[in-house]
Amino acid sequence: MEQNKRNKIKILFLVLLLIKSLGYTEWEKITDGIEYQKFTLSDPNDVYVVRISRNEPSVLLDVGVGGGTIRDIREPVSKIVSRYQNIVNYSGQQYNIVAAVNGDFFSYDTDQVVGGQVILGTYADKMGSRGKFAFKNLSSVFIDKTVSFSGKVTFADGSQTNINDINVPRGNNQLILYTFHYDYSTFTTADGCEVVVGYVNEPLSPNKEVSGVVREIRSGIGSALIPFDGFVLSASSSAATLLEQKCKVGDVIKVKLSITSSAGKDWTDVYSAVEGNQWFVSNGQLTSDLWEERHPRTAVAYNDNYIYLIVCDGRRSTSIGMKLSELGNFCIQYLQAKEALNLDGGGSSTMWVNGSVKNVPSDGTERSVANALFVAKTATDKSLRFNHTDVVKTITGANLKLGPGTQFGNITQLNKNTICVVSSSPLNGVFAKGDYWWKIEYNNTEGWINQSVLSDTIAPAVPQLLYPQNNSQMVDRNPVFRWTSVEDPDGVYYTLVVSSNTDFTSKIVYELSLTTNYYVPAEHGDFKVNTTYYWYVTSRDKGENESGQSEIFSFVIISSGDVTKPGQVVSLEAT
Repeated sequence: MEQNKRNKIKILFLVLLLIKSLGYTEWEKITDGIEYQKFTLSDPNDVYVVRISRNEPSVLLDVGVGGGTIRDIREPVSKIVSRYQNIVNYSGQQYNIVAAVNGDFFSYDTDQVVGGQVILGTYADKMGSRGKFAFKNLSSVFIDKTVSFSGKVTFADGSQTNINDINVPRGNNQLILYTFHYDYSTFTTADGCEVVVGYVNEPLSPNKEVSGVVREIRSGIGSALIPFDGFVLSASSSAATLLEQKCKVGDVIKVKLSITSSAGKDWTDVYSAVEGNQWFVSNGQLTSDLWEERHPRTAVAYNDNYIYLIVCDGRRSTSIGMKLSELGNFCIQYLQAKEALNLDGGGSSTMWVNGSVKNVPSDGTERSVANALFVAKTATDKSLRFNHTDVVKTITGANLKLGPGTQFGNITQLNKNTICVVSSSPLNGVFAKGDYWWKIEYNNTEGWINQSVLSDTIAPAVPQLLYPQNNSQMVDRNPVFRWTSVEDPDGVYYTLVVSSNTDFTSKIVYELSLTTNYYVPAEHGDFKVNTTYYWYVTSRDKGENESGQSEIFSFVIISSGDVTKPGQVVSLEAT
């Protein structure tokens, strides 16, 4: 019996040694359902893996672009993460990004991705013919290859026309659809027509018809601002003439951006997608014609239980990089992956986890890339401070934004005490980028503004005076003044005024910003014996909405003797 026990211990020890020799370590928990591990292989290679459980309900995968714009900016993965951290999607879910890798290949000439992408549920960049990873939710992901694009606009009269492309510079006689992912503006010339569509309370998801309301028609102007909850149709030449003929302010129009897969994959309700290149593992097997040069690598893979983000270092003696067949074998043998897609590698390969870059990029520092694939925990937080149609005002100068968050472009600058009205939006009160956000209308312009610079226009209630009571006589030269507290959603400040005359021209106490409903004067203050004093209180909120003045009370100091109990009253009855 004892010998069998010793043999089992030896076998366990050998298994642990084997596991260690194969590069296994413990999975490190990042947050619920998301783990990280570094594998040190004998090639030698260092491989970094984030493992995402497909049973965690509050996790989303999404794509972020450099500078927050598709148009022409690259950034390191860590900066892309910072830009998208704490943003909110159309469902009101705030992102807490915990891990990310670099995404698609890009052009050094344009700083744009080579392929397409779906971001925040919107088909934001037309897909190409290379391999692409699509995420609907944790229970529905797939890899696809060749797809085709089609876009349609349905006007208020029921007629239709084609959309030529999405979020690209407008060409001659083209109709282009722009979303906020492109930039804050269309950056078009003035020789066309642009129709700004608003009240779009859902993403322009692939294969789904989405409605909106025409808010503005801009002919011969160009560079329309692009709202978060809307889009811009931009056309030139005869396509512009068609827009001018078919659209008027207030019209309800519909758009549909379709992705058709040659393999029959269903792109409906895809929430995010990133394009890569070679689909190197399929059905748990290596595919053919793989790139067999040795480089740093980035990939996304999955099986029935997990989704994996993978980075392999390369171009250094302690980690030489992998051929795609080697990366495929790693995915199959170590991760039991059934499918895997190669993303941009080389100096672009970067893995960010919980605030730091885990791998050693071969450029010696993070390379600026066009996009990143990230994993985020989500939560929803909303304020109920205001309601639709509430009249509000700014308490400081403030920027009216194109969307709910500091990352959006400015529409206009509002001065202090600007009066606005809360507009209708399902995202009103949503928490993003450190504040709650409200959609408001000002001077026929709608935009978003943060709650911390808003107040209602309703004054707080008038405080009721409590002590010293009216017409009372006191022996305390340092009376404690008390009044009823007042409630206001924006908080309350009190003004206390005490004077020796009824017109209050001679102020003994003048406190403008008390936050408590009492006031204690300095010991042996300016109150004199045999003198009548008068006092009142007002209240105001942070928006400087001020209540009316309370009634005026009076009291008399009748003795200057030492008093050990502040506020002692000789008579509480009116004289």
